[in-house]
Amino acid sequence: MPQLDFSTFPSQLFWLLISLCFLYGLLSAFFLPKLSAIVEGRQQKIEGDLALAETLRTEAEQAKQHYEQALHEAQTRAGALLAERHKAAVSEEIVRNQELDDVISDRLHEAEMRLMEERKKAIKELSSVSVKLASQIVSKLTKSEPEEKAVRAVIEKVSQG
Repeated sequence: MPQLDFSTFPSQLFWLLISLCFLYGLLSAFFLPKLSAIVEGRQQKIEGDLALAETLRTEAEQAKQHYEQALHEAQTRAGALLAERHKAAVSEEIVRNQELDDVISDRLHEAEMRLMEERKKAIKELSSVSVKLASQIVSKLTKSEPEEKAVRAVIEKVSQG
């Protein structure tokens, strides 16, 4: 085996060294710059993506804050609008109730007036009936006709006091 021959070791080491230097030069001149450019490009892309992700996260947080603020304002406006509508409905109900109370009061007053008129009529009729009845009672008891004015005066005096 020639590679194990000690006399050829120096020439083998020489060519090994030349081959390694050539391979190192070839790698450092052509392949390593391309690999380092690829690695550097990947690193820059990763850093750019991380920066973009951070920017997007910040924008998303701001959008969330704007959304929550708009939602809170909308809820506040809705509550205020609801309270205003409720207040308006209550005031309308109060006005309607007042109008109904006025109508009921007017009708009650009219009914009271009719009752008073009917009572006066009834009292007048009762007065004339009581005068006739009293005249008949007195005539049956005394067998004479009493004067209508006298009977009326007596009945008025009795009804007043």
